Amino acid sequence: MIFTERIKQLRKELQMPQRQLAAALEIDTATYCKIEKGERKARREQIVIIAKLLKTDKDEFCSWMLAKSI
Repeated sequence: MIFTERIKQLRKELQMPQRQLAAALEIDTATYCKIEKGERKARREQIVIIAKLLKTDKDEFCSWMLAKSI
């Protein structure tokens, strides 16, 4: 599973709207949606916030991001 699929899965499991994650990242919902669709890369500091909100390991997300870029 890739990063974008995983964050979408976790977000839905927690019944968290995209707008809530977008607000925590201080971006608009459309920009967050692009991150979740893989149309835009999340910055490392955003990954840390996403991982915390989705109650998962940031290192796992970072490794997925690195693997995708190789």
